[in-house]
Amino acid sequence: MWCSERKVVGNRWQVADFSLTPFTCHLLTLACLLACLLFTAGPAWATTYYVAAAGSDTNSGTSSGTPWQTVAKVNASTFLPGDSILFNRGDAWYGTSLVAPSSGSSGSPITFGAYGTGANPVIKGSTALSTSGYTLGPNTTTSIFTPPDSGTASTDSLTRNWREQVSHLDITNPAGLITISVTASPTVALNITGAGIGPATTAPNTSAITRITWGGGNNGTTVAAGATVTSDQITYSLDNTVDQMVTIYTTARNVEYYTNNHETLWSNFSAPDQSQSTTVSGYSPGGNIVIKNIVCINTTQFTYRNTLGVAPVAMWENGSLIRIEASALSVDQTPGSWYYDGTYLYIHAADNSNVATNGKTYTYVTAASPSFTTWDNAQSWLIFDSLDQAETYNTSSTTLGGIYLTGAHSIARNLSAHDTFRHPICVYTGATSDVVTNITAFNSYGTSPLCIYGTGTSGNLIQNSTFYNDTYMRSAYVFTGGVWSVVVAHGGSQNNTIDSCLIYSTAGPFRTDTFIGHGYGVLVGDSMTSLTVSHSFIYGNFEWGVDVGSGGNSGLTTGASITFWDNLLDISASSSSASGGEGFLLTGSVGSVLYNNTVYGPGVANPVVTQASTSTGALVKNNIFYTGGYASVDATSETSTAYDYNDYFSAPGTPFSWGGTAYNLANWQTNSSQDAHSFSADPSLTNASSLSTTGSYALLAVSPAINAGVNLGSTYQMALTPASSWPGGVSLLNQNSAGSGWEIGAYVYPANGASPTLLQRGCCD
Repeated sequence: MWCSERKVVGNRWQVADFSLTPFTCHLLTLACLLACLLFTAGPAWATTYYVAAAGSDTNSGTSSGTPWQTVAKVNASTFLPGDSILFNRGDAWYGTSLVAPSSGSSGSPITFGAYGTGANPVIKGSTALSTSGYTLGPNTTTSIFTPPDSGTASTDSLTRNWREQVSHLDITNPAGLITISVTASPTVALNITGAGIGPATTAPNTSAITRITWGGGNNGTTVAAGATVTSDQITYSLDNTVDQMVTIYTTARNVEYYTNNHETLWSNFSAPDQSQSTTVSGYSPGGNIVIKNIVCINTTQFTYRNTLGVAPVAMWENGSLIRIEASALSVDQTPGSWYYDGTYLYIHAADNSNVATNGKTYTYVTAASPSFTTWDNAQSWLIFDSLDQAETYNTSSTTLGGIYLTGAHSIARNLSAHDTFRHPICVYTGATSDVVTNITAFNSYGTSPLCIYGTGTSGNLIQNSTFYNDTYMRSAYVFTGGVWSVVVAHGGSQNNTIDSCLIYSTAGPFRTDTFIGHGYGVLVGDSMTSLTVSHSFIYGNFEWGVDVGSGGNSGLTTGASITFWDNLLDISASSSSASGGEGFLLTGSVGSVLYNNTVYGPGVANPVVTQASTSTGALVKNNIFYTGGYASVDATSETSTAYDYNDYFSAPGTPFSWGGTAYNLANWQTNSSQDAHSFSADPSLTNASSLSTTGSYALLAVSPAINAGVNLGSTYQMALTPASSWPGGVSLLNQNSAGSGWEIGAYVYPANGASPTLLQRGCCD
């Protein structure tokens, strides 16, 4: 057991093969103690239970040959400290939620894990759909020309040659198969003896005529008074960039008229039938029009359907969300989509294949589906290991979407949580001293992949994990019109730590509507909320990289604070706008700490740090700000604010503001009494570019940031080494061991060859 074999060597702990500084040991205290207690030998009477999709709940469950089958069986059982409940790898459980029924104890946790070989077992809130009975959907129709009814009609039974010029401006789509409809007057029948359609040339002439037939191939038809008749389906290549000429010859013009927009009705008042003639004479324009509509017949090619008795709200194909469309036609036009009309479910596979035979797995959720996948049920001393979570629907703010923890001294590790309509993972009200490690959480539709929430939620550690999301919420296919964060801490949660994590947004190009931004990387809000973020790698198309308090349209309140130290923050993909485009926005945040960070975004002209609405006591030291704007401190936020030992580079003009007055660096130093030891120089980063591509913010040997910082104390002495990789390979070096002084920025420059420490803070048996 690595954390139980330790000794003091000088001023350092020697732990197994790792050399740890006092700072690292301070961080290890909670997590190491938890890990030691959890992973000491369990009691001799501990039982291992097995669960497999092919099992039976009537089995004993105590061997892999006699497994239980359902999550419900697990939920209804009672377990003792030290027991393990293992789910078969490669299996999935649908439409269910795991609710831990029992607590472990110190030294004897209850483990919910995996056995066998293959992919992690997965618990899904969705329902598996059987597509074996799905058949190619029927053809669909689209009205491509529909004028309004004028409320007038003719009832004089006169003979007419009509040529209705339909403007291309009013034809919504091209077509290859069409029908045309007309309506008789309310009181007298309409008689049609010939009809056709062709592209208009010099009106009322056409370049060609295609005959329109009725009632199964007839040249004409009689339409009863007040009735509408629709032609046979006519194969005709309708180009909606060209006006169309519809011809009708009637010997009894008792017809309902429609209002013209850009159309013209050309009329000849005598026989013979000219409906099939391309070139005619003797016509005059005027009056309302006679065509009720032109409808396109869409041949279904890729959409398969069957009846379904419930209404889905989201669907997945092989675990990837597919797009909801508004009609069966839209589904046929969109690979990877679906539509439900109240009776039939229509599906178009992403690769255009037959959903009944393609071997893909289709799942869906309804409004009544489980709203979470796993809950510790406020039990303690649990381990959730290698048990994936996915696919839930939930619009309630009180129930979370994936796995959530409300107990104490538990571990969640080595799993993924994704595709939920609230948080894939949440450390929730009352959770204390829990550890989350080696988690990948993504695709949260409408909220954040990681949530830390609620009073009494304290002392929890999230480490070495990956969190990402489209913070613009477009790829979800369920765009809500809002934005959100990759990570959020709020509701009065306190003293929780995120360390050595990879955090990024997959939002697309910036939107021209500057009042709808791209969300946040890290969002902290509400009274008494506090969060520490350290040694993390953060990038993406954010509007605000870090937002603390009530600003940025977040909907949270003031009174929160953040300690953000030794992180890499790339805001270069963000765009300056009226509503944001900043590194740090502090609004009503008291006592926030920004130490030893490297922030990159030379194209973002807004201040990299904004303090507003009584954001007093901010400490901003030892940072590299390679940005297009620097600092803005309003008059209400000046008290106890301290900036110093920062390297500012690349912003032109007057990128500082103190109490509403803009300054350059020299004038800022004089008028604000800030940054006495700060300077403006190229920090000489290894590769000054976006972290999403080839960016590397380690310092070159010529960097002016080396040995230029101030000693901030043992709490902050462990800095990133250039060998670090995220999330599992973060290594640190004591600033006091690397040279004559501390570096500015997140990276230490190991000039003297000092050995780095691989950061391990708990739950690593």
